[in-house]
Amino acid sequence: MWPTPRLCPYGGSAQKAHYNAVGNLAPFAAVVIVAHLTQTVNATTPTAAVIYFWARVAHYIGYISGLPFVRTLTFTIGWLATFMIFLVIGT
Repeated sequence: MWPTPRLCPYGGSAQKAHYNAVGNLAPFAAVVIVAHLTQTVNATTPTAAVIYFWARVAHYIGYISGLPFVRTLTFTIGWLATFMIFLVIGT
């Protein structure tokens, strides 16, 4: 059996940030796919998608740097962007 590789301090944070990003991709992808299939896309949809992308990039950086307020803020921005697309579907 191969030994488990040890991660540097940033490696553990990067792995946790990756798992967080993967977990948040599913709801975002579902909302975007539903918006596309129902043809309810308007100017808000791509704007919210770009906001979501950059919020996730900032979340990754905040997670690795260990700044908890950055992580919370960018996580919330990402979820609000997903919710904006959800509201577009409902209208």
